[in-house]
Amino acid sequence: MQHGRHTKSPPYHWMAAIGAVAVVLAALGALAVLDGDSVRSGNQAGALQAATPTPTGTTTPSSRNAVAMDGCRVVHRQQGRVLRTAHRSLAQWRLHVEAMNRLVAGEITLDQARAYWEQTRVGARAHVAGFERAEAAYAGAAGCGQSSRCIAGVQARDQAIGSARRAINTWTQHMEHMDMLRSGTMTPEQATQMWLHSWHKGVAELDRHADDRRRAARIDAC
Repeated sequence: MQHGRHTKSPPYHWMAAIGAVAVVLAALGALAVLDGDSVRSGNQAGALQAATPTPTGTTTPSSRNAVAMDGCRVVHRQQGRVLRTAHRSLAQWRLHVEAMNRLVAGEITLDQARAYWEQTRVGARAHVAGFERAEAAYAGAAGCGQSSRCIAGVQARDQAIGSARRAINTWTQHMEHMDMLRSGTMTPEQATQMWLHSWHKGVAELDRHADDRRRAARIDAC
């Protein structure tokens, strides 16, 4: 399937598009609840603070730099875990919004879009929970100090983690809306309006995160 950037709405008649969305949401109402285990971690893991060695005796610039590098590498490893778990969750959200892009563009049928959406619900909440656990254990870029040569790469990764969190929040909110639709606490009309908003917001946030990941990869010096 395609994963290109969609910065503009596809050339499609919007009345027909909104009608298609309403039909889609009505069909989604018959699907099983997303990842029925309803995992909710909500920052279950305790904060894991990066321990910075405290040098004893007289220190030199080179020893202080070595200490800063050690702390920075700890942060870097934590960031790697957070970004890997973010990727697993956001890959599902990307597939979800790309299917909508292609449906509205007339590139795939409603049945094909529903098949893609069915794939995205498998393990979705568990992947979000995995990201939340890894993020809770992340001590933040401050553990790197200011003098290490890999600080720029760590700061860029920190920015990528922030954009991942925003995109995953939108994905989680959309899953909650679909649960409300299935339970009857939200009407198809309300769900349609919320899905249109989440769809456009999701595309923009996913693209921003992809840009942040590429930038972090380019300047990574750890």
